[in-house]
Amino acid sequence: MRISFCECLVMIGLATGWPLLACAAADAARPPAACLAPEETLLFVSVLDVPDARARLARTAIGGLIDEPALAPAVADMLRSIDAATAPLRESVGLTTADLLDIPQGELAIAVVPQENGNPAPVLLIDTGEDASKAKRLVQAIVERIEQAGNRRSEKLVLETPITVFEDVGRGQQDLAFFKKEETLVWSNAPEPLEQVLRLWEAQDGPTLAARPDFAAIMQGSRRLNPKPQAIWYINPLAMFEAGARDRLDMQVALMMLPALGLDGVKAAGGAVELDAGPYDSLWHAHLILDSPRKGVVAMVKPKPGRMTPPDWVPADAADYLTIHWDLNASVDTLRTLFDTFRGEGSLDDFITARLSAPLGVDLLGEVLPALSGRITSVRWVEKPVVSASEAFLLAMELVPEANAHELLEESAGKNSSRLMRRQFAGAEYYEVVSRPTQTAETPQQSLRAPCFGIVGDWLIVADREALFKAALMAARGGMKRLAEAADFQQMIGQMDQLAGGAAPVMVRFQRPAERTAAWFEPLRQQGAEELARRPRRRGPLRALGAAIQGHPLPPFATLEKYFPPSAAVMLDDQGGLHYTSFTLKSRVP
Repeated sequence: MRISFCECLVMIGLATGWPLLACAAADAARPPAACLAPEETLLFVSVLDVPDARARLARTAIGGLIDEPALAPAVADMLRSIDAATAPLRESVGLTTADLLDIPQGELAIAVVPQENGNPAPVLLIDTGEDASKAKRLVQAIVERIEQAGNRRSEKLVLETPITVFEDVGRGQQDLAFFKKEETLVWSNAPEPLEQVLRLWEAQDGPTLAARPDFAAIMQGSRRLNPKPQAIWYINPLAMFEAGARDRLDMQVALMMLPALGLDGVKAAGGAVELDAGPYDSLWHAHLILDSPRKGVVAMVKPKPGRMTPPDWVPADAADYLTIHWDLNASVDTLRTLFDTFRGEGSLDDFITARLSAPLGVDLLGEVLPALSGRITSVRWVEKPVVSASEAFLLAMELVPEANAHELLEESAGKNSSRLMRRQFAGAEYYEVVSRPTQTAETPQQSLRAPCFGIVGDWLIVADREALFKAALMAARGGMKRLAEAADFQQMIGQMDQLAGGAAPVMVRFQRPAERTAAWFEPLRQQGAEELARRPRRRGPLRALGAAIQGHPLPPFATLEKYFPPSAAVMLDDQGGLHYTSFTLKSRVP
């Protein structure tokens, strides 16, 4: 089974009914795939309309990048290499790449479902449309190939639909089963899941995935601008763990511990993707459904609403800004309860004191934790001029006004003076971590890349290099423009508020992909074919990509920058769980 089924999946997967709670869709030839998947489905992914998704993808920044004239020679070379590599497989079924891409003409879905006996089974569903000639040729080629190998073939009639079964196929010695009903092909590695699909298809009711409360909550929470999203996904983590633990004693023991840890409160995860959706280039929705009230480890998930505006020290040219508010005290209290339950009363405090507080020379639980507000911010920034190691990172924690933060920092630094060097810049003091160089620095940035930390305003900031820390100091003192004043950030904040729907977010993120992409693209372009030729020989798509780059010089990144517009994300927390939405606005550059 393994060879034939996987080959079929690869060929169909070259191409990339919104399932509402009512499975009997009036405008569909059959129920959506989520209504044909059983209630206990472990994993589900669906492209609801492949032609629509491909058309919308072509209108996104990714589609524009693929069609960029400056990249056309390299893209064409890469596609030719991939085409040549897959030629034997395609020739064996008598179909071209274009033919394979044209096979899915509606929904393309894959589900992993449990079985009473045996491992979970994959189920692949493909809508072939009215013209199923290419799909028929693909099926015939696969059947002929299996029959030539001498595998036993049988058929089983289920609700007037024949299911074809081949036994012990390929190196995996598993079955391969499929049926065609109306304009839909359905494949699996066992006949039982296909029988279940047919029963749900005919009944159009019963315990289906679409009827699950957690699945419904995920779909309803995914904001829809398009008539239907381009893709949806769902995973039941606890059920997947249970299925994997069936024949493993160690996992069964771990499974019995999950309720005590509260991990059985992680109900499901899922989301949706929309492309070319109104003003958005793309919209990504993700939801983590949690039990309420949260217990055990899950109760440690304690984000809280708070101010999201960037602090004054975030420079305007930041490539990535993320801020989140967290109830640190509540999380530590929950962790203490869990830890002490297994290790004895006071164990967590003793552990932190011995392993963390003592080496740092400061009481983390008694002095540092009360000094933190719970707001945590990270920043990525690209140092100029751009080289291969230009991206810098910073992590900052907000301090409460009444905290004696400077005294605590001085105390800790004094006890670790042999490893720290006091620095001054723009009227502020900070500390640089002194480390023994392990190799000769190749660039000026590498020679200055020493971690440093200090207090800037009401924030404790730790940066992986001095240049970023100095940029933060300059922004805080008005010597540099600030991110909060940047026009693109202000535009994205407005969209975040709109997507939050009036709810107070617990986290926001703002990204400039162009900045971060340029940090590795320009060095790659400048290295050119000579550097690529010196590297180890690649395989698969990476080999095709490397060959394409070697044969065609890359254009300056300024030519491609328009395909990397800013993006942002917002996260909400409510009784149902965590809800995350990321988006990219359509670029105004044609």
